[in-house]
Amino acid sequence: MTETFLEQLPAWQTGWLDLDQVKDTNYLTHGLHPYPAKFIPQIPASLMDRFLGRASVIADPFCGSGTVAVEASLRGHTAYVSDSNPIAVLITRAKTTRLDEASRKSLAALRQELSSRPRAGSHPSFKNIDHWFTETMTSELAAIKETIYRVCDNEIAKTLASAIFSAIVVKCSRQESDTRWVAVDKQTPAGFAFTLYDKKLTSALAAAEDFTQRARGHVNAERADARDLRNVADGIVDLVITSPPYLNSYDYYLYHKLRMFWLGFDHYEVQRTEIGSRNKHCDEAAPVADYTDAMTKCLSEAARILAPSAVAAIIIGDSIVGGQKLDMDTVFIDIALRCGLSLFDRFSYCQRKYTRAFSANYRRESKQTHILLFQRPCSKTASIQ
Repeated sequence: MTETFLEQLPAWQTGWLDLDQVKDTNYLTHGLHPYPAKFIPQIPASLMDRFLGRASVIADPFCGSGTVAVEASLRGHTAYVSDSNPIAVLITRAKTTRLDEASRKSLAALRQELSSRPRAGSHPSFKNIDHWFTETMTSELAAIKETIYRVCDNEIAKTLASAIFSAIVVKCSRQESDTRWVAVDKQTPAGFAFTLYDKKLTSALAAAEDFTQRARGHVNAERADARDLRNVADGIVDLVITSPPYLNSYDYYLYHKLRMFWLGFDHYEVQRTEIGSRNKHCDEAAPVADYTDAMTKCLSEAARILAPSAVAAIIIGDSIVGGQKLDMDTVFIDIALRCGLSLFDRFSYCQRKYTRAFSANYRRESKQTHILLFQRPCSKTASIQ
């Protein structure tokens, strides 16, 4: 390529490279649910506008909070997105749902029912529930969940209502934040959960209405391991955009654990399938090879589903393991080449500019986030299994 990827983009599409020019990252449904370390929507939006025409097929095997799915739907593309974390799938489905008259009526009935602040008949039982929730918050959350399942009589309404419920769980708990698994005292007076839920649902409905009017594409969001994308056929994807878990940076299963307790998901299964978690590589001292082996399988699957000459954009950040910084661009370029993908462009920026969520203990190292652009050759290349 004679020009870099950035030089080929119109100026308005490269504004996301400077935080000072990024004014809104929560437009439409992007701000529906908190999620650790999600990338800004301007990144996948610019990649789609650069590499795709009309009615293309996109895949994101680490869909997280659904950023790629939202942007794909807005542009009329078909998106196959997945994640091993059921909370991620729920969020993605809620963000990309289109309201119809039945769901509108159901959600209006839900708001009306909750305005009377109903009492709960029962609440889920899990270990240390009294440590993480006051008795009042337990009762109010149970009442909201019970009302959702009783009043929301169609899947669209239930998905959106459940995602909003998930969004308020941490704020109603003693969990310090979405990236801190520590119990702290919070001021959660009687009625707090009801008030917070109504506020979040009101804003979510407005965003969903706007999204419904603008979205043109179809999103298929499924729970799946990125090492096995059996729901996506060979060679049908025009563009993969994904941000794999950063090695030794987060425990997604842990930060969403209270949500999984309330929604009936098995956090042990999520923990087992999570790639690159701090639990595995810090607490259990798993070798880096465990991560690179898993990512080799993931990129092999990405290569399999890509059409000839199609592009895979990988957004990945540097990591620190055992006190040593790993340049993850080098790691992923090596993996991708072995999976039959050839690098044709790249861009890196300082990680701290785009997130404050990373531990202060690691800020002594200058970590970068990398946008790596790979292409599947026209000739069929065998992938590593």
